[in-house]
Amino acid sequence: MNRRLPPVGVLLLLLGTASFLSAPSVSALTIHTNFIGGDASASTAGGGNIVSIFNAAASVWELAIQDPFTVTFNYGWASSLGAGATHSLVTQGGSPNRESVGTVLFSNDNSTVPWFLDPTPLVNEEFQSFVQTTQDLGGGQMIVARYWTDPTGAAIDTADLFMIALHEIGHGLGMSLANASFVSEAADGAINITAPAPFAGAAAPLATNIFGVTSHFDAFALAYGNLMAGGNAGERRLPSELDILGNAQISGFHMLNLALDPRPEFQVPHAGTLGLVFSGLAGLFCLGHLRGK
Repeated sequence: MNRRLPPVGVLLLLLGTASFLSAPSVSALTIHTNFIGGDASASTAGGGNIVSIFNAAASVWELAIQDPFTVTFNYGWASSLGAGATHSLVTQGGSPNRESVGTVLFSNDNSTVPWFLDPTPLVNEEFQSFVQTTQDLGGGQMIVARYWTDPTGAAIDTADLFMIALHEIGHGLGMSLANASFVSEAADGAINITAPAPFAGAAAPLATNIFGVTSHFDAFALAYGNLMAGGNAGERRLPSELDILGNAQISGFHMLNLALDPRPEFQVPHAGTLGLVFSGLAGLFCLGHLRGK
């Protein structure tokens, strides 16, 4: 016998259906990526490609920073960079001042350490150990390092292009010597986290060289493994609370996901999406209950 679904069941079912069709995105930061080409490096391992890897790195930062803002990164292969990868600010502006267009280039003539091109960059199966380290920089214990180590297979003795993409995008989100906001913030040699941000009072020291302050955190003052301090072959560094807060302080971001843990087994849906999903499940339960009568 056919029975009508009670109004509350209809509402819950519609809400649940809508959650799968129009649930708000987990992130509000939008990173547009534009591959500008170049000859791929002949020295690679892993079988992945630069396009999927760079897009995956952008998605991690989109998860970490959820303010409504759009930034574009042109990226590709190039020679004679003088480094494994470089970031260049193209345009900046607005209030707060932020980079809106940048360029990231990866070296295709660095044969000393091959690139690791991970075909599944958001799954860390090539690394066996995950380390997360906290440190008090004046505002309480915060996570200053998240990284994978103990590489296997193609990740051994190679430079992880996914990690380097995360690092260079991090420069574009604030930590750039060409960024006017960074220059102002770094005048005292540190990124000073201020209220209402978490860990207000923390002072993250910046590395220096013969030219002065650099756009990197000081690896010697921080626990090992900080993403914006650098990176080494055979490891995968991920954005820590400090990396996220540092760029947020520079660029005026306030909607932050400091609990970011890019290990797939620890990823959960956005809280708002979960509520709608449970509503949908409740609606489906009502429907199934009535059909069973």
